Amino acid sequence: MYLDANLMFSQNQALTATAVSDKSLFLGKEVGSGLPIFPLIQVAEPFEGLTTLEVQIQSAEGTQGTPPLEAAWKTIATSGEKTQAELNASRTINFGSLPPKSEAFLRVRYVLTGKATAGTVTAALVLDRQI
Repeated sequence: MYLDANLMFSQNQALTATAVSDKSLFLGKEVGSGLPIFPLIQVAEPFEGLTTLEVQIQSAEGTQGTPPLEAAWKTIATSGEKTQAELNASRTINFGSLPPKSEAFLRVRYVLTGKATAGTVTAALVLDRQI
């Protein structure tokens, strides 16, 4: 599978505590719904010491070149809590398509419980759902 570098939130991002993606994406503001787009979250390196991970897709209003303030981010989709065993077995967290009219910026928030000592993720937007 090919991933567009311009549509990546995280590439092999190490997660040992709750964090946001290395990159937020500016999608702009267009009228209309366009094509469905899907978040793809993959476990690149297995987790160790993790109790659960919840992946949240967040959206915020803003203009290009001006990142939104932390309080502006709203969760628009969530994976629910996944255990270490579930993550390491499936290696992928699936989402449905994003809401058609999300705000201008998107990012991923990783909410961890437990004391993770290892584990990395890659996250991006793709046009086709990965199963």
